[in-house]
Amino acid sequence: MSTRGAAVENAMDSNNNPLKTFVDSENNHFSAIEEQTPMQGTSLRQAIDQALARYFKDLDGTEPNDLYAMVLQQVEQPLLQRVLDYTGGNQSRAAEILGINRSTLRKKLRQHGLVD
Repeated sequence: MSTRGAAVENAMDSNNNPLKTFVDSENNHFSAIEEQTPMQGTSLRQAIDQALARYFKDLDGTEPNDLYAMVLQQVEQPLLQRVLDYTGGNQSRAAEILGINRSTLRKKLRQHGLVD
C-alpha cells in the first residue's frame, strides 16, 4: 500500500519507541514499526519493500511463483521466534502480543519447526 497522499501521525508504542501511523484517503489507519537500529533508520515496511525490489530485480526475467507464501514464510518465522524470545517462551503471552489465539500460535510454531 502506498503512503502517498496519506497523513502521518507520530506516536509512541508501549515501550516509548517511535511509531508512525498513516491515515489514507479512506481514513484507514496502518502503522510502520520503526527499526531499533539507528544506523539503518529503516522501517520494517521500507525494509520489506527494499527486499522485494531486490528480489524482483534478481529474477532477471524469470516469472516468480508462490510469492505470497514465500514472503509470509520469510516474515512469520522470525516474527514468531522474536516474540517467543521476548516472552521467555511463554506461548500464552506470545499469542496475546501477536493478537492470535494460542492454538493458532502452536500450529504456526509447528509449521515453522519452532516446537516439537
